Amino acid sequence: MPKLSEVKPNVFQSLDVRTKGVMLLSMLCLALLFDDPRFNFIVFLIAAGIAFLAQLSWTKVRQTLFPILPLFLLIVIFAGFSSGNLHFQQERSQTVLLEVWPAFHLNITYGGLYRGITYLLRMLILILSSMTFLQTTSLEKLTQLLQKLKVPAQFSFMIMTAIRFIPVLNRKRILILEAQKARGAHIPEKGAFVPIRTFLPLVVPLFAGSIQMANTLSMAMMSRGFGYTRYQTHTDEFRFRIRDGVVIGLEIILIVLGLYLRIVLKLGKL
Repeated sequence: MPKLSEVKPNVFQSLDVRTKGVMLLSMLCLALLFDDPRFNFIVFLIAAGIAFLAQLSWTKVRQTLFPILPLFLLIVIFAGFSSGNLHFQQERSQTVLLEVWPAFHLNITYGGLYRGITYLLRMLILILSSMTFLQTTSLEKLTQLLQKLKVPAQFSFMIMTAIRFIPVLNRKRILILEAQKARGAHIPEKGAFVPIRTFLPLVVPLFAGSIQMANTLSMAMMSRGFGYTRYQTHTDEFRFRIRDGVVIGLEIILIVLGLYLRIVLKLGKL
């Protein structure tokens, strides 16, 4: 998770965490509302515009997306194969694009290809929206939001710990790789199976370091009396401003417009 200190001050940081949570849910609802990739591409542009206004680190976005590009390609290909002609309502979607194995009715249809692109756009919208939410929201605000939602303190602490220590473990992984290279270990940097081969020598030191961090964290929690009180206290309280009302109003307009297009006008189907 990016540190807030690494992000330039912007209007999204000053928004109430509940407003940003509603924004995240509204983007996910809009992404799931349509099956046509053209409508999902518009939602993706909105999510990208929000990420741009929030000054999201595009370097981190590229680092996040690059390792899973083969997965995106496989999703599009398998969706094209697995979606038959009878699954679509539009005549264009039922058209066969490529006959791979006619004897077993193994064909790629336009509808299957469109559905694969829709899945891809939904994943991109989810990644962009969640990264924007996490980058502009502190862990304390997230914990406070979970407490307002009546989530048990132990469960919210587990979620926040996972979010906080994933970057720490990644940095430790990089340090271990650099230490092994300095000691003469040959670690390939190119190839399809590089992640698997580099993962094996990392297991033991990374696992040992994780146990040590967990032990240190448990001692810190005990020394600070975690769990001895039912409710946690926070230094700041939620404050709902005019800008939050404006943003939530825009989100409601987008949701209502999406429902009108999907239900009343029956657009966005394949």
